[in-house]
Amino acid sequence: MLGFDDHYKKDSDVITELIPFEKYYQRIIKRNDSVYFDWLDKFRNEEDLTIHIYGHSCAQSDGDVLKKFLQIENSKVIIYYIDERDRAEKVKNLAVVLEPDELIKLTSGSDPHIRFYMVDNETNIISDN
Repeated sequence: MLGFDDHYKKDSDVITELIPFEKYYQRIIKRNDSVYFDWLDKFRNEEDLTIHIYGHSCAQSDGDVLKKFLQIENSKVIIYYIDERDRAEKVKNLAVVLEPDELIKLTSGSDPHIRFYMVDNETNIISDN
């Protein structure tokens, strides 16, 4: 879905002309607004679940959906990046989506919940953790 999130507006500022460009609206209109809930419920109790995030900015515009995936207990999340600038951008975006303290908690320790892996030009994966 192309568009933007409605995080830019204050509670009283609703610009109705822009609503068709907002993510929640597009998900509802395209009838895929809640399909991922069924998928999440199916895998929520898996013991060895690994979620791979490849080619996604991890930005706030998809934060409502992304957060649900990032916070599944008993899972590991691997976020792939192409260079240090891309990694830094993803970390910055995740700090907005998850809040800094939550992000630190999920990326810290000897066995972090969220890991970052670099992908080089030959599509070789290099672990960052």
